[in-house]
This record gives sequence, C-alpha cells and structure tokens, in this order.
Amino acid sequence: MTPTPGASHFKWNAGWFGAQIGGSCWMFVEAVRLAARSEWRAAIVYTACCALCNAVGTWIWRHRTALPVYSALQIMILVLGLTSAVCMSTTEANGTPQAWGRNEIRLLLMFPVLGLFFAYLQRSSRKQSAAVRDANTPRAD
Repeated sequence: MTPTPGASHFKWNAGWFGAQIGGSCWMFVEAVRLAARSEWRAAIVYTACCALCNAVGTWIWRHRTALPVYSALQIMILVLGLTSAVCMSTTEANGTPQAWGRNEIRLLLMFPVLGLFFAYLQRSSRKQSAAVRDANTPRAD
C-alpha cells in the first residue's frame, strides 16, 4: 500500500473479515473438540469468546465510516488477545486451571507484537506523508 498524504497506512477492505474470522476460528474448532469430549464448561467459554470476537469485529465493520481503520485494528487485536488468554485459562474437566507452557506464551505474545508492528507501520506512514507534504510545499524565498 502506498500511503497518500495525511492518510493512514491501512485501508478498509473486505480482508477485514478474513482477519476477524481467521483470528477467532480456532476457538470454534476447539469448542467443537471440547464438546465432543463432553467438556461443556470449556466448550461454552470457547464458543462465547469466538462469538464475542466476531460480534466486536462485525460492530467495528458496521461503524467503519466513523472509526479509523488503524484504531479498529488495534481494538480487534486487543479483543483477540484477551479472548485467547481467557480460552487458554479455561479450567479442564477436573477443575484445575490449564498450565501455560512456552507455546501458549508465544502465541499470546503474537498479539502485542502485531500491535507494535502496526503502530510502526502507521507511524512510518505518517512520517512519509509529512515528508511528501513538505516536499510539495512551495518555499517562500
């Protein structure tokens, strides 16, 4: 994407749903697996987290004319990260909390890393837009 002066690095497009569904579909798949093993409490938590992610994502899409896409991305990353942490913290059938191993911690670190990467892209886009604007502004000599 080539930023335009004064514009965000990010643009609204239908790829929003790919990110939204892709970020939450694992929760639904895990809910089905848990339900098949009759772990109903955990299955309900995973299903509720998946539904929450998709409800927030749909709400954001419907309000996209009033919400900057960068802010919407950061909100979606936060919601996906928090619901992922809730899912991973769900108790097992015997009532003991699941222990977080290295894999779970690595997975959860993905969300702040993505947020920081998007912040970097947005900031560099704004700097580039300012440089283009300054280069196109006539000098009063």
